[in-house]
Amino acid sequence: MGKLDDLHSLNPGTLITLYELDCTPIDGVTIHRFHSGLNELEGNIYWKGLQYVSRPIKAEGFERRSEGSPPKPVITCSNIGGIMGAEAKALNDYVGAKLTRIRVMLKYMDAINFESGVNPLEDWNAEYPRDVFFVNRKSSEDPVKIEFELAHALDFAGAKIPARVYISRICSWQYRSAECGYAGGPVADEDDNPTSNPALDQCSR
Repeated sequence: MGKLDDLHSLNPGTLITLYELDCTPIDGVTIHRFHSGLNELEGNIYWKGLQYVSRPIKAEGFERRSEGSPPKPVITCSNIGGIMGAEAKALNDYVGAKLTRIRVMLKYMDAINFESGVNPLEDWNAEYPRDVFFVNRKSSEDPVKIEFELAHALDFAGAKIPARVYISRICSWQYRSAECGYAGGPVADEDDNPTSNPALDQCSR
């Protein structure tokens, strides 16, 4: 993928592309935000107050077609040290995670990105319409890079949704979490024995 240019070497008319990988459909917690460059301070990019970590990344195939099926972009990320590969393995290869592509002109970005700390043109409403895809599969992995094939939301309708591995009589949600959805009184202990004692209230999963 090669060495990527920093933002300080670019002009304000540059189009900046950011990516958000939302893994909460899988684990209820993880959201990664990243960008392939740096800001004028040689630090991570900020957009709408959120930090996008600098990470070597290449994305292709977002072009829209006037006819035929929706595009199936491919996103390639650094896997030096196997860090991303290890997390992907723990999260079902990110299958079902939502990948959002965000595009905005550099001149409208948060003032914190600039050496002066001031940007009179900062405008959080200036971004282009967001592109939303879902990770369809991990297409390749080696010690240097890892590659994922994406699917458009319309095209993903026939895939496994949600992207969780279901095991009979096993639930992966944390008891009483937002994903679990239960907020009633005590029902049973961890062995499914009925109880009204809050101290013994557990889920057998």
